[in-house]
Amino acid sequence: PASDEGQINLSIEMETGTPFYKTEEVTDYILEEINGIEEIDVLSAEIGGGMMFFGGSGEAATITILLHDDRDRTSFEVSDEIVSIY
Repeated sequence: PASDEGQINLSIEMETGTPFYKTEEVTDYILEEINGIEEIDVLSAEIGGGMMFFGGSGEAATITILLHDDRDRTSFEVSDEIVSIY
């Protein structure tokens, strides 16, 4: 059975060739939209698929969401809410 780890990882995949700033805009928008969810304790984002100076791309981002330990909903329920936003 799946366990509730209290962490959600959200991957964002943009079209090939998407400039870094566009991926950043989309990532910032998503962060703003989900920031109001009660169970969220910490949000962090990483943009790019490697080291930008060595040919890494800005076409992908990962948002890491840490949930409060003391919460009424499971990480799966919170994840479902996040997915329903989009």
